Amino acid sequence: MSLLDIKCSNTPSCTWTQHNNLSDPFCPALAAASQDVADPTQTLPLLDPDHKLAHIPASELPKCSKCGTGLQRPGVVWFGELLDEAMLDEIDEWIAPDDVNGKVVDVVLVIGTSSVVYPAAGYAEEARGEGTSVVTVNLDAEKPEQLRYMVGKGNFCFWGVCGGVVAEVVGAGYWAVEGGREGV
Repeated sequence: MSLLDIKCSNTPSCTWTQHNNLSDPFCPALAAASQDVADPTQTLPLLDPDHKLAHIPASELPKCSKCGTGLQRPGVVWFGELLDEAMLDEIDEWIAPDDVNGKVVDVVLVIGTSSVVYPAAGYAEEARGEGTSVVTVNLDAEKPEQLRYMVGKGNFCFWGVCGGVVAEVVGAGYWAVEGGREGV
């Protein structure tokens, strides 16, 4: 699933998904939330807690084209929602060492998360325990001591805006270093 995916809210009974929807907004009723501000020093209305957004009736939101009853929604997992069991099984299989060849995952990227919500938070630790390098990129620059435990031989930890840091790290060729690097 991805932020660019649209899925039916009537899950698990309906499995309709549209992948890579680049429309912004993806329906006319959400146009007000997608508007930019003319003055770059102004807060976007959608991000301004003092700006009251208009109520959008469900009748103005697109219905699922498959079942016709569920609403279309972003294909992400919202806090409090259960993760898809099949997806979790695939991740467990992917991250576990291969019985014949040993470890199969070379690098795990942990980008833009505090790594405290499970089960996702456990994947980096599980991989690290098998000798996989873990690369952490997080905006929490004010509290780097919270991420220091993630650094060690073959692991990397970068602080800053994820989009900028990831582009800089990939452009710098850190991945080409034999055996990884150590440090902060």
